[in-house]
Amino acid sequence: MTDGRQTMNWPDNAKCAVALTFDLDGEVVWTSKIPQDSAFGSALVRSMGRFGPETAMPRILELLGHLQVRAGFFVVGKLAEQYPELVKEVHRLGHEVAHHSYSHVNPARQKPEETWGEFIKAQHILKSLTGKPLRGFRCPAADMSSTCWKFLAEFGFAYDSSLMTRELPYICGVQNRPIVEIPFHWMLDDWPHFGFNMYPSMPYMSGISSQEKVYEIWLEEFEGIYEAGLLFMLVMHPQLMGRHSRLRMLARLVEHIQNRGNVWIATPEEIATYWFEKHNNRPDETISP
Repeated sequence: MTDGRQTMNWPDNAKCAVALTFDLDGEVVWTSKIPQDSAFGSALVRSMGRFGPETAMPRILELLGHLQVRAGFFVVGKLAEQYPELVKEVHRLGHEVAHHSYSHVNPARQKPEETWGEFIKAQHILKSLTGKPLRGFRCPAADMSSTCWKFLAEFGFAYDSSLMTRELPYICGVQNRPIVEIPFHWMLDDWPHFGFNMYPSMPYMSGISSQEKVYEIWLEEFEGIYEAGLLFMLVMHPQLMGRHSRLRMLARLVEHIQNRGNVWIATPEEIATYWFEKHNNRPDETISP
């Protein structure tokens, strides 16, 4: 079974591509919700977010090093201000640092000038820490606005990773400029499975899932994607995935993928670059900001 549109010849004749990605947002993902409920700014809630950069990230980086894989980290600018040495270390270890806004506010709820200002601020902070232009973007809440697309086009971003139309990358035409879309799906995002707060609750919480249930879902989805020759991309959050049981599950999954053989494990930027080189033609979808 294929995606009904297109299959791909991956580098070195790999059967499928795999990308491990992390949204590094820390307490900012919670404090951005304070306008909805001031209790999201409580000491308890903020500490849950700080678990990500302070406790989980060293474990995650150690695991990735042990597995000898590189990942993509979509970093919130405000967090980068709080933990500059962590962002530098992520970059030093060869992982990709990408743009995830400045304060994790949903752009669809902002005025265009607010979104633009946030983009510029995060862009400056992250570039100053890595010493290189950012190539990728993932929208907070995956809720892209027209201002987001304009920013990506004007600043020469190679890709976005906020949409779900396909199971392969595809090219979006934005202001006569091609931008690769690297799609994801909530099924392969850890937040629907593990995202939980006692109070205030969130309307989209589904409870705390067993890591074995999630392993079963992710493993079977990988096997289907492998057979179809498509793209398997995980979206994870250090404050969620950094718990011991979940990291042990992730290690088992990645080891299974590696042992499956003939798999290209790459950063989102590498996937976007390869896709653009092979498909630099008419856009699959036109975006009109």
